[in-house]
Amino acid sequence: MLYRLLFVGLFLLPSLLEAQQLKLVKKRSKYLLEQFEVLADNDTIREGRYKKLFLTNRQVLEEGHYEENQRVGVWTFYGANNVPELQYNYSTKKVISTTRFQHVATLAQIPQADTLAQVYIDNAPVYLASSEQIWCILLREIHFPARLYKAGLRELSFKITATVSEAGPFYRVTVSHPSAEFTASCNKAMRLAFSGVKWVSAAYQQRPVTAMYQFEKFTLMAPSMKIYDNDPPPGPPWSKDPLDTQ
Repeated sequence: MLYRLLFVGLFLLPSLLEAQQLKLVKKRSKYLLEQFEVLADNDTIREGRYKKLFLTNRQVLEEGHYEENQRVGVWTFYGANNVPELQYNYSTKKVISTTRFQHVATLAQIPQADTLAQVYIDNAPVYLASSEQIWCILLREIHFPARLYKAGLRELSFKITATVSEAGPFYRVTVSHPSAEFTASCNKAMRLAFSGVKWVSAAYQQRPVTAMYQFEKFTLMAPSMKIYDNDPPPGPPWSKDPLDTQ
């Protein structure tokens, strides 16, 4: 019996030692909190669980696992009310499931001879982030210029278009008013909201292609109420700012 106990103890010892080699790290930014595990003797190497939350109310936005600084396996991205909106397998590089709805057809650029032909494809590029994260940061960051309010304007809007290639995304903002202040506010908010966001390229005939992804029009009603152009898809609860803990 003693021999068996020693054998089991020796068998379990490596697993126990391995578990003790990890430590939890918390990284805060303006709106977000990241919690992830790293090697105890090298905190530059992520290994183990990862979770991203809103800093104020601790609403979970995404979670998954790292192995040697690489995202592996199935990651889940959450929309409003902590409902999963996207599951993506980083190991197989495939979308497992999604509840997102692309309102605008996806336009792709296909090389033909010496030119680029434009065709519409069924599957849009996929951004690997929570829509709740993106829209709520935009909600907080974009401001209605006082000068335009004093001039009688009560509504402003903008659209974000992402051109996604294998090299990464390129973002463009289209605004409803040529105000330099409003344009700068939109661009600044967009850069913050999409900071670090990765994309899965669209495919045409099983080949990655450059394609455009157009987000819903975002409307600001003076002085502070912000809503979608039409009925919103699953996303932020617009009647209440989810970053507001009051």
